[in-house]
Amino acid sequence: MRRKYMWMGIAGLVLVLGISVVHAQGRRGRRHQPAGPRFEALDLSQEQKDQLKSLRSDGQKEMIQLRADMQVAKIELRELLGQKNPSQSKVDKTVASVTATQTKMTANRVQHKLAMNKILTEEQLKKLEKMPKGRKGGNRGQFRGRRGGPAKGMRGGEHAPLCRGGCPKI
Repeated sequence: MRRKYMWMGIAGLVLVLGISVVHAQGRRGRRHQPAGPRFEALDLSQEQKDQLKSLRSDGQKEMIQLRADMQVAKIELRELLGQKNPSQSKVDKTVASVTATQTKMTANRVQHKLAMNKILTEEQLKKLEKMPKGRKGGNRGQFRGRRGGPAKGMRGGEHAPLCRGGCPKI
């Protein structure tokens, strides 16, 4: 009986290791675009590609740090508000920290956009403005709720009474 479980464990371990190796190898062959697939159509020079890659990398590093600071501040605020009698000054200080971090994040996004505009030519900027915005643009996710499910009206929320008595079949 012990041998049976031992062999099952070994087989499971080999399976997990095999899957992780295949998954890791699948990502190697893909070339990463310096600023996303939308930039392929802009005919960027190598210098522009390098500048955009550096700009993106630096921006990501800054945003990761700011998001971490934001999460820590929100946890601290939640802990303070969970207390029976939290100190008003500590709450105010933590709220100010959250607000300051949000301001820094917005300022970084604006600075990134302005720096990108300096790298691209006028013609490239015009092409970029005409392109769809990707995940934030278009109708993708139009009927999605906060966690990817149907939006409130789609699952019988506020608009459900309109269909009682027979909705037309689509």
